[in-house]
Amino acid sequence: MLTLASIIGGAVPVPGGVGVIEVGLVGGLTAAGIPQNAAVAAALIERAVTAYLPLIWGWATLIWMRHREYI
Repeated sequence: MLTLASIIGGAVPVPGGVGVIEVGLVGGLTAAGIPQNAAVAAALIERAVTAYLPLIWGWATLIWMRHREYI
């Protein structure tokens, strides 16, 4: 389901597929029989974990590496 949503997100000219992938995930999950509220929550949590949290960890690592003068 995530693969299909990513393909749809890549076809639409929106940076990072923002919004498009979430709609695809919610549509796929509701088609599979999951209630819409749970599908929206799952899609937003999945997007946060895979798209936004890595940026926070990367930023923290960059600060740590600069503090230790690795870069």
